[in-house]
Amino acid sequence: MVPHIAVLREPTVYPLQMTFLIDTEKVAISDLSVDNLGQWNTTHGRRMTLRKFYFSRDRQRCLEGTHYFTVVRKTYVHPNSIPDGMVRKIIWQACTPEGYARYALISYDIGINTVVEAIPHGNSKRNTAVYQRKEPSLIAERKREKIKRLSERSSLEPEDAFVAMKHARLGSYVAGPSSVTLYEDGNYEEVEDAYPLTHEELMSRMALPSLRRFTRPYHNDEPFSVVFLLDQHVGIVQCASCGVDFSRQPQPPEDLVLEHVERFWNQRTCTYSTQQMQKKYIHARLECVLARYEYFTTLDFLVISHDVRMRLTNIHQQHLSIEFGCSFE
Repeated sequence: MVPHIAVLREPTVYPLQMTFLIDTEKVAISDLSVDNLGQWNTTHGRRMTLRKFYFSRDRQRCLEGTHYFTVVRKTYVHPNSIPDGMVRKIIWQACTPEGYARYALISYDIGINTVVEAIPHGNSKRNTAVYQRKEPSLIAERKREKIKRLSERSSLEPEDAFVAMKHARLGSYVAGPSSVTLYEDGNYEEVEDAYPLTHEELMSRMALPSLRRFTRPYHNDEPFSVVFLLDQHVGIVQCASCGVDFSRQPQPPEDLVLEHVERFWNQRTCTYSTQQMQKKYIHARLECVLARYEYFTTLDFLVISHDVRMRLTNIHQQHLSIEFGCSFE
């Protein structure tokens, strides 16, 4: 873990200049910039600056192209320090074409009578806790676990997957006008095996009616609406499925998300609860949707309003076509 600096509560009584030697076998290289002081980069303000110094085999400064190794310097100035500009952080790393050196240096330069304002996350509405970044390595690990769980489904042979899907579809319809199989306890394995896994099979499935096999109490018939992330003013931070933070300045097509209302099924009254309704936002990616709502199919559940459809660019349309098989002709 990168050392924590105690300048969030009380001002410093004298100037501080500290340097720490970090073992990147203990702390991931991607986590070097994460500490307890919250946000260092701002959207419309200070950003990290990077400079490279090139050295020969004799450790003499030289020009790029004739160098043997490079020293990378990343300089941060904290945007919430009081007085302004009095908290600086510098990360030093040496690298060769084979990769970064094992050890890195992190230096802090903090002025006298200085404090960092402890503020919550900018999108937080109720939580007043001091914002601290999540380690990128932790986020990446969670994403890998999600992908691994999805890839484990692909262990079925194509013929077995087809048979399992056929049996599940035949057993999923019940009498009644809705033809919906409601939430049941247990036996999730059969449902997990019922879904095709290759991209071609998924696209083929998009043209079929939903299996409507709800295996979780929050599964329901509510649609998945395609919306623009920046149009939502609800302080959303993370994808409800994969848990990865949404970008604060998303670029197309990452500015598209799916909006879905989760209404919990009450087994005692055999009705959907109107009091336990939660609006969720999910990345507009099929793997994210299927990880939480495995019954999803485009034909039944995906909704694109006229207003959103008119604002879609070619990049958006191409993304939705690849992920969900949407047609915009």
